[in-house]
Amino acid sequence: MPVFNAGIFLRPAIDSLFAQTCGDFELLLVDDGATDGSADLLHALRDPRVRVLDHGSGRPNRGIAASRNRALAEVRGEFVAFLNHDDTSHPERLARQIDFFHGHPSVGLLGTAIENISADGALLNRQPFPLGHLGIRWMGLLDCPVRQSAMMARRGSFTAHALRYAETLAINSDYEFIERMTRLVPSANLPESLTSYRKHATNTSRLHYRAFVEAGNRIAHAAIGHELPDLPITLEVVANVRSVVLGYSPAPMPRTLAMTKRAWEVYLDLFDAFREKHRTDPHLTALSPRQPAPS
Repeated sequence: MPVFNAGIFLRPAIDSLFAQTCGDFELLLVDDGATDGSADLLHALRDPRVRVLDHGSGRPNRGIAASRNRALAEVRGEFVAFLNHDDTSHPERLARQIDFFHGHPSVGLLGTAIENISADGALLNRQPFPLGHLGIRWMGLLDCPVRQSAMMARRGSFTAHALRYAETLAINSDYEFIERMTRLVPSANLPESLTSYRKHATNTSRLHYRAFVEAGNRIAHAAIGHELPDLPITLEVVANVRSVVLGYSPAPMPRTLAMTKRAWEVYLDLFDAFREKHRTDPHLTALSPRQPAPS
C-alpha cells in the first residue's frame, strides 16, 4: 500500500486488511513522504505483520509508481496483493483470490469486481470486469481491465518478467502496468465485488482529470499498436473513441454527429480485428462489443 497524505481514509483501508479471514500475510506500507500525519499512523501500528518502508531522506516523495516498485522489491510471499490508501478490501478478499490461484495454476494475475463507494462509504454502484483472459485483453485496448486495488498476482509473475511500474508516468501508471502485464501473464477477474473503490474530491484521477484522460489515451494507443500492429490508428482517433464510447472527455466539448459515428465505426473495426486475430480462441463466442445508444 503506497501512502501519501491519505487523511481519514487511511485507517479504514488498513483496518480492512487486519479484518481479513486470511490472516497469514505481510503488509508493506510505503510512506511516500506524507506530510499530513499519515506516517505517524503507520509507525504507530503494533502488528508484527506490518513493515513500513520509505524512499529515504533524499527524495521522500517519489510518486505512486515508485512506491509500488519500492514494495515489489521487498515482497517475500507467494502472492502479492495491492490496495490503495483510500480503498478497502472486503474480509474474504485475500482468501477468495488465493483459493482461485490454487485452483487455477496457469493464472498469474487476478482481479475482482468492485463496489464504488462515496467518501463516507455509501454504496454507489457495483462494477463488473471481464472474467476471462480474452475479455481482459480486449478491454485493455481502451481501458484498465483490472482494478489496481482488486489486483493480486503470483510473485513469480513479477520476477519471471522483471515487471515494474513505469515511474516516468505521473498518473495512470496502473493502467499501463496492468495492460503490459496481461500481455505476458494469463489473467482473470472474479465476479464477486471484493474491493470498495472510494470516490472522493481528492482522488488523483479527479484532481488531475485532464492529465488522467490524456495519459489513458496514450496508453490505449500503445496497447492497440502492440495487439493490432497492422491496424493503423492515430492517437487523436483513439481519444475520440474513448471519449464517445467510454465517456473519457478531458473537458466538455462539442461532439458532432459525424465524430460520434466515426468513433463507433472505429471501435467496431477494432473489435472485428481483435476477433479475427483470436478467431481460434474457444472463448471468443463469449466476447461482445458495446453497442451505440439509439439516436
